[in-house]
Amino acid sequence: MKKKIIFSFLIVFINLIAFELIIRIGFIFYGLDLKAYQKNPLRYDSSAFLGFKGRENWELNHKNLEEHHNDKGYKSDDFNIKKDSSRTRIIILGGSSVYGYFLNNNETISFELQNQLNEYQSGYEIINLGVPGYNTYHSISQTITVLLDYKPDMVILYQSWNDIKYFHQLSDSKLIVETISGSMIYDDKYFMVDKSYLLTFLRAIINKYYFGLNSREKISKDLLRPDNEINFYGLKNYERNLDILSNILNSQNIKLLISSQLTPYDESAIKLQKPLLSYGNYDYYKKAFNKCRNAQKLISNRKKNTYYCNPNTEIKPDINIMYDHIHLKPNGTKKLASFFKKVIINRLNM
Repeated sequence: MKKKIIFSFLIVFINLIAFELIIRIGFIFYGLDLKAYQKNPLRYDSSAFLGFKGRENWELNHKNLEEHHNDKGYKSDDFNIKKDSSRTRIIILGGSSVYGYFLNNNETISFELQNQLNEYQSGYEIINLGVPGYNTYHSISQTITVLLDYKPDMVILYQSWNDIKYFHQLSDSKLIVETISGSMIYDDKYFMVDKSYLLTFLRAIINKYYFGLNSREKISKDLLRPDNEINFYGLKNYERNLDILSNILNSQNIKLLISSQLTPYDESAIKLQKPLLSYGNYDYYKKAFNKCRNAQKLISNRKKNTYYCNPNTEIKPDINIMYDHIHLKPNGTKKLASFFKKVIINRLNM
């Protein structure tokens, strides 16, 4: 009996090793990168002032997707901290939309904008400081601890979704932002499990076809409530953050361009766009984005060297240029970069 148990254990162990080797060979054959499926692909590092930041010199080489971080942890070309006085330096702040989720480095908004501006007139340097998950709280801290040392001529803030998704958690009795629940964007507890190609691949399949669908449904149910129960207390914090950011940059004579985000959660949304709207209550998010635009316009009207633009007025945010509710496809980033180019040249005279 004991020999049978040992023999059975060995058979299972050998089969697991065999499956592990087969999966590894499959990854190599199909040009897959394990980091694309890992729970913790080590894309982020902890940060004393920001909570988390991009990992320096991180790389992903996965089929047709290649990403890399520079020596400062950003998905941008290498650049010197000290600005070349002959160049116009523009920094873009935001979350995953600015970072360029699902995009190669040469498909991001910053890369496209730099190319288009330099085609018009040489001397522009566009730096991508976007980090997935960052909201305006991160942007303020990022500005104080990092951005000011880069001495940009202008900052573009393309950010509202990562604030909006927390609004419904706030109420009169719970206005302190630190009480908002949310998971860490990096977590070392998955590191050892992520080393196995087999376990990582199986977990990715389960997450995609089971937990992923269930979590989307849960998000939808959380926000499917009557309009009179929907609140936007978080918008007060968002507006305040825009005001603070504007004050900081204005004190350093840096122009700020606040842009609303392209999203199908818009007045012009049609049935064809609804498949992109996977985060629940359509009316809630449409109202939230509209309120954010109002806050952006309000701050830009109040503050010196602060401007507002709305790309939704010129670009149709639909399935042709968007992967989902907020992330742009490569042709979408080209359109948005072209819009920013016109604003920078015609309105800001830069």
